[in-house]
Amino acid sequence: MPFHEVRTRFLGNIATPVVSASPLKVVEDLWGGELPDFDSIDAANELIGALVMGLWNRLTRHQDRSSPFRLMRIDSAPTREGLAALALMRRQELDGFIEGLFGQKDAVDLPERAHRGLDDLGELRSLFAAALEVTTH
Repeated sequence: MPFHEVRTRFLGNIATPVVSASPLKVVEDLWGGELPDFDSIDAANELIGALVMGLWNRLTRHQDRSSPFRLMRIDSAPTREGLAALALMRRQELDGFIEGLFGQKDAVDLPERAHRGLDDLGELRSLFAAALEVTTH
C-alpha cells in the first residue's frame, strides 16, 4: 500500500466516531488483519514506533481546525500519464480515508454535515476514477 494511502487511512481512523477504533488495529489491517512476523521485539517496536508514535501522532494534530490536513503534492507532467498518476493517487487517498473512517463497519453514525462531506468525497472519488479510466484506456 502506498504511503499516501496509509496516511489517509490513519487520518480516517482518527476522525471516526467508532469507539473501538485504535491505531494498532489500523496497522494490523495494513497486513490483512495481523501484524507480520518480526525477527525481534526491537524490530516490532521500531515499526509500531514509526507508524503509531510517529505518523499517527503527527496526524492527530489535524483535529485542530487551525492545522488543516494537506494532501501530498506530486510533480506530474502535463501529459496523459501524469494525469493518470495524479488521479490514481487521489483515488487511493480517498479510498484510504474511507477505509480508515469505516474500518470493518458497514455504517458509521455521523452528523449530517459529515454525511454531506462524505457525499462530496464520493463524487470526487468518482471523478478521479473516471479520469484514471480515461487516461489509461
